[in-house]
Amino acid sequence: MPDTQALVNDFLNKLKKRKIEGSQATAKQTAELLRSVISQTRMPYTNQAAALIHSVKAVGERLIAANPVELAVGNVVRRVLHIVREEDLSLTTAAMAGLNLSAESDDEDDTDRDNHPALSAAAIAAASRSTLRPPSLQTLLEDVPDSAAVPHTSSSGGDSEGKSKCKLLLQTIDLSAF
Repeated sequence: MPDTQALVNDFLNKLKKRKIEGSQATAKQTAELLRSVISQTRMPYTNQAAALIHSVKAVGERLIAANPVELAVGNVVRRVLHIVREEDLSLTTAAMAGLNLSAESDDEDDTDRDNHPALSAAAIAAASRSTLRPPSLQTLLEDVPDSAAVPHTSSSGGDSEGKSKCKLLLQTIDLSAF
């Protein structure tokens, strides 16, 4: 598989020389490039969303700096960043929902409080953000048939659920919509 930097440089040359015509073709090739960047990004064990965001931002800044005629490049980069942040938030919310966080001290033995656990402010804020935002891409893609999804193979045993979920979402995006 070609090096990520070589792919980015090749795409930058195409943008600068205006060899890509039309916003649909530009958006499709940008999404494919970002998909390959994400799939080849090495993830740390913790803070994987930040690593993905950093990688996509770095490539996106280079693409936007090439001053492409089509504004679809910046739009696709921003949409991919939004998807990564959205998935990180939903994974964080799901993880926090499984916890019974309480602001009480451990030495209080009140049985009434055991029946009604209190959530921390962070858990409440995360839950309210998830209810106020528009439907996620995952919700929109739930109706995509399994035959349309590209099979996901993990290149390393250290892939986490979050990275795999982001990769799977990006692989199931219907690029013909761009």
